Amino acid sequence: MKVKHFYLLALLVMSIVTHAQQRIIGGSAVNITERPYQVAVLINGTFTGGGVIIGNKWILTAAHVVNGRSASQIQICSGHTNLNNADRSSVRRIIINEDYFDDETSDIALLELSTPLVFSSTKKAINISTAKSYSYGTIATVSGWGRRSVNGSASTSQLYKANITIQSCSGNQIIATVSNNMAYKGDSGGPLTISSASGDMLIGLVKGGDYDTPTVLTSSYTNVGIFYDWILQNANDIYADAIQGPDLVCSTGNFIISPFPQNASIELSPNLELVSQSNGSITVREKYQGSAFIALDAGSQQLARKDFWAGAPIIAGVSYDGSYLHALSAGAADAGITYTEWTIGSNMFSTYSDAIYCPYSSGTYNVSVTARNSCGTSRPYQTQITLSRSSRYAISILSRQITVSPVHDEDNTGNLQLLEAPASPVMNYALVNLNSGIVVTNGSMSSEGGTLDFSAVPTGLYVLKLFVPDGAEETFKVQLK
Repeated sequence: MKVKHFYLLALLVMSIVTHAQQRIIGGSAVNITERPYQVAVLINGTFTGGGVIIGNKWILTAAHVVNGRSASQIQICSGHTNLNNADRSSVRRIIINEDYFDDETSDIALLELSTPLVFSSTKKAINISTAKSYSYGTIATVSGWGRRSVNGSASTSQLYKANITIQSCSGNQIIATVSNNMAYKGDSGGPLTISSASGDMLIGLVKGGDYDTPTVLTSSYTNVGIFYDWILQNANDIYADAIQGPDLVCSTGNFIISPFPQNASIELSPNLELVSQSNGSITVREKYQGSAFIALDAGSQQLARKDFWAGAPIIAGVSYDGSYLHALSAGAADAGITYTEWTIGSNMFSTYSDAIYCPYSSGTYNVSVTARNSCGTSRPYQTQITLSRSSRYAISILSRQITVSPVHDEDNTGNLQLLEAPASPVMNYALVNLNSGIVVTNGSMSSEGGTLDFSAVPTGLYVLKLFVPDGAEETFKVQLK
């Protein structure tokens, strides 16, 4: 009997509806948590074949499952043993191996999802094998929702798996020995895996076998290792989010790498050391504080990188954006600053963030800042800042009311004139508590001046900041009684 693709035969001998009622022959029922990388391919809403999660937005399947289809026709079911309850994802793009159209043994395709998957215990990417051959007698596992017998019918409510024995690897194909346990119609594109130290390893995709007597002749699988470089070339970000872990490490931190590329090595920043590594989990220790990273390298190519901060903050600078002073941590990673203490001139301030609202807008001030995260407190950073000066307005205070007036000057005719015409009829203001640096109230007023009523503001020492429309600022120290 001639060996044929399961999917192509299905089109010849039965309707798509019948094709949806297909499962593994023999084998046993399995929960999706045991094969969380397994997905189903739907075409126009009907179950058609299987696929494999290799990245949070990439699915690997057989080319013959999606050939001739558009991305809008395809959906991916993931995260559930029963396909009726599974999550559905739309497909943005189909990439079929270019050799498939001349050589059907290149039966492999990539599906790029429109929205990345959120990984969980029922939805994960699998490690991809880089090996190109496997020895005779190697035991591998295949899974899918395909038909369980030639004349049988079943729903898609249960995932099945079966063990097969590898007979040979011939070019792009892995050949399995004759067996009563095997993939069948509807399993095309699904995973063939072996066990490894880092978990299940994808070695093949269900390709084809005999339609009428499936347990009499050998079955074939696409040899994924042959196409590893093609996969990376077309889906070069499949490992982009492979390293998961904390953004702040105080002494030691644990990180999970999934999937873990078979040929990859781990690179650590100089301020880290490796404590342990097992089954895609690594623990690192902080050697000294600073920006840190863990990277996955394959030769000269960096497949993934996780940046984070190790230890207490290091303040490397202070910036001023016109309203706020920001404590700048050293390095690219966020130091996770939760508290800062400032001395600006002769006044002290504190805030539960890495920035403080600057109570001044003119003058030169000595600034000292220390920062804290959950690991500890930084050394003080000291600098000097000079803020722009302006003198277009004057104020007068009567109890809790402050009158703002433009500064005038006499021209050569003896008439009072504004020093400079305002650029806009409206300007913003803010009243800042001088002790805490917190803005207690803000709003807008006419750039021609006016009276601000602060009767609801508690007694105390404040700074009134006027934001002149052309970008300048004016600052007034006020005592509200």
